[in-house]
Amino acid sequence: MTKQQERSARKGNLLAAFELYQQAKDGGSREQEEARQEWFDLCWNYIQAPAQDNLNVYQPENSFNLRSLSMTDFRRFAQLSVNFEEDLTIIIGDNGKGKTSILTAIARTLSWFSANILREDSSGQRLNEYSDIKNDTEKTFTDVNSSFTYGKGLKNISVRLSRSVPGAAERRESSVKPVKELADVWRVINEGLKVNLPLFAFYSVERSHPFSKQTRESHEKREERFDAYNQALSGAGRFDHFAEWFIYLHKRSDAEDMAMIAVLEAQSTALKNVLNSGVESVRPLVEETNKKLAILKRKLLTHRTSKTMSEATQMEIVSTAITSVIPSISRIWVDTASGTDIIRVINDGNDVSIEQISDGQRVFLGLVADLARRMVMLNPVLKNPLEGQGIVLIDEIELHLHPRWQQVVVPSLRTVFPNIQFIITTHSPIVLSTTHRECIREFRENDENGEYYLDLPPIQTKGNENSEILEQVMHVSSTPMNISESYLLSDFERSLLKNGDDLSRESHAIMEEITKHFGEGSTAVKKAESVLRLHLMKNKIARAKRNKDTRG
Repeated sequence: MTKQQERSARKGNLLAAFELYQQAKDGGSREQEEARQEWFDLCWNYIQAPAQDNLNVYQPENSFNLRSLSMTDFRRFAQLSVNFEEDLTIIIGDNGKGKTSILTAIARTLSWFSANILREDSSGQRLNEYSDIKNDTEKTFTDVNSSFTYGKGLKNISVRLSRSVPGAAERRESSVKPVKELADVWRVINEGLKVNLPLFAFYSVERSHPFSKQTRESHEKREERFDAYNQALSGAGRFDHFAEWFIYLHKRSDAEDMAMIAVLEAQSTALKNVLNSGVESVRPLVEETNKKLAILKRKLLTHRTSKTMSEATQMEIVSTAITSVIPSISRIWVDTASGTDIIRVINDGNDVSIEQISDGQRVFLGLVADLARRMVMLNPVLKNPLEGQGIVLIDEIELHLHPRWQQVVVPSLRTVFPNIQFIITTHSPIVLSTTHRECIREFRENDENGEYYLDLPPIQTKGNENSEILEQVMHVSSTPMNISESYLLSDFERSLLKNGDDLSRESHAIMEEITKHFGEGSTAVKKAESVLRLHLMKNKIARAKRNKDTRG
């Protein structure tokens, strides 16, 4: 069995390599030590190895992804299956179709990974026996089946969350052993030598909750690395959690020490000038100031040489993420000039405090900042922690976003977080116009049984016009059908069919109403003029044909 395990491990089976490492861990002989190191190195490299060493952007050789999801009698679904792309999947459909239910099912499953990375043999979020089981089901349970892949050595990690209805004769057990086995690898190998860990996060519509002001005491709270998993799948992603962490980094950063060094050096120079002028009484102050200065410089040097990544570097990485994704913000920093720690931003060229930007901006900033914060905490071995892996769920990504921002949100997130698998929902044709058709899953109804399934949209969406996507993909007229002004152009066209080249009184009246309502330079007026030109051209062709027939 061991020889077979060894062959499997050397061929890239992560779990086989980890089991061999565990078996050799307690041995004391030199041979066992060498074997232990070999299996440990195989595991560590499987987790850490880049696909290629010469890439400007880190790409893991072994990517962790959600491949598919299948739900049985979960909430409104009797049966629903979804296949996911490795980088991005967008789910669309009318309100009430179940988009959020899909994200919730995924979040519940991911919570078992997070829980077992934090602590051996832990439990994640369980399905609810009242709210998660379909009301009219004939079965006595619900199942949520997920299939994950992790590189070439783990092509099918199957997980099932189950829950029985109250009073069921038999209890339906979940199958989460594969989750615990993989989480054990991440946790144990990381304890031996740090590895980058995957992020699992869910940003629900609850992220629109109001911004809470931070208290001065909360800024002193220290966050450890594994705190990155705390409340990551609760859905909120609130900005105040980021603000506490960002101010904490500032307080411990080189920037603060360097500012104090500058102050002490200025004081030392001033005191020396006084001492040189003959005032001997300031000598003890000069010595005390120089002593403080030497201590602070030694601290700064030790701090810079002992840390994998300084607080200042972490702040810079997160700041770059925010300014890269959010169009209006060009800088974010902590201002202490007033004696109080205040996060400030340059927003559309204006220097304002974070409390002065709009709620919509703050909601989006909160999402990006929270995501960047967790990535920095979980990926200390990467030069750019934002290139770490993970699965991130975002419900209604366009929430509070101006249309201009909707055009850049998905491309920007994918650029800044290149190895994250994003699974999102949207109602925005603008968002869909930035995404390839293969990444979109559209709810459709089965004509035979009325059940819903997910399929690709009928047309290419990337680069397409919003009106085309609205009508062909989202099945909504690009003009409101219940507004009388929407029919002015068709009324104008019908009035032309009754007349020759000269406009009738009706046609003149409709044209004047179009111009008055939509404006002279509007698209509607241009369309009406185009319709008129086409009408006149058709009349001209028809006359020419009649004249030709008459002469013939």
